[in-house]
Amino acid sequence: MKSIFNSRLIFNNRYIFNNRFIIAIRNARRALEKRFLSASAKAEVSRRSKISFEVHDAVSKEMSFSYLRALSPEINENNDLYGTACNLKKYAGLGPEMSLKASIEHGLYFGSFVWQMDISNKLPCVLTFSDYRKNIIAQQTDKKIFPIGPYLHYAKGYLSAAQIKEKKKSLGKNLTFFPAHSCHFEPVEENYSKLCKQLKKIARGFDSVTICVYWRDYGRGKMEIFEKNGFKCVCAGHMFDPNFLPRLKSIIELSSATASNEIGTILGYSVLMNKPHFLLDSREVKIGDLDYNYNTEKNELKSLRNEFSKYTGNITACQKNLVNLYWGLDQVKTPSQIRKLVNRCEAAFKNQK
Repeated sequence: MKSIFNSRLIFNNRYIFNNRFIIAIRNARRALEKRFLSASAKAEVSRRSKISFEVHDAVSKEMSFSYLRALSPEINENNDLYGTACNLKKYAGLGPEMSLKASIEHGLYFGSFVWQMDISNKLPCVLTFSDYRKNIIAQQTDKKIFPIGPYLHYAKGYLSAAQIKEKKKSLGKNLTFFPAHSCHFEPVEENYSKLCKQLKKIARGFDSVTICVYWRDYGRGKMEIFEKNGFKCVCAGHMFDPNFLPRLKSIIELSSATASNEIGTILGYSVLMNKPHFLLDSREVKIGDLDYNYNTEKNELKSLRNEFSKYTGNITACQKNLVNLYWGLDQVKTPSQIRKLVNRCEAAFKNQK
């Protein structure tokens, strides 16, 4: 009986040892793979950081999601889409390897929609644009919610002040148009021939017109359509590229005014940077199964469309008030305030049961 017990004990010990050995090897292999992938991802980001937004074919190239995972230290990796968390930490003087103990709301949403990935995780806090969004998110979660205003504020421009000044000389009065763009899994559909005719009419009031094409649409031939019609195209880069926001900031800085045919984050970012923005007719824009006919959309979108439907050459008080309501211009934080907020999130994370 004793020998049987000893045999079983030896077998169990060997099984445990072998199992631990296998797990150790697997973990070591994963660590090596992540290390190699991290080095590869950093090299790619470094390479792209030297590429201007004017070289659109290079900055718009696909990047693997595995690169984002390898690069981002965030618990919620979506925080680093467009480089949001990365640039926020740089602004606040925080280390790049720090992981924020909060989810950053992916983009600006209207109505009651809340992306579940932002609230169905173990992080105790959510960062968003405005008090308006804070109140909506609070209806769906008990997490602490902090508005920080437009995320673009926290990114340093890709170009220096001297470079901006030099480029403006050749551009003159420059309109930058941001066409409605595809989602990650849903392509955009619109009448590009009609859109280009609209832009040519508008171009008469400007020295130059620049089209900022979203990376996802570059590979779908949208860039070629605009270029064939004589427009210069640029691209802020891939959504996994931490230099997306810095490039976007410089693209807006080079503009005298901006325009779009879809209500999106760019509207508020333009007003943040004191650039007048106006909306073109969007009734023919479709993204997947979503029909962007603003005659039937929510009141929030109707009010924005009414106020931004005409180009006046300046930003009206009513326009600024609307942008403040949704984008939270009055919620912009100093580096010190961001650090304090990060510490509050850290404390909330540690105090979770």
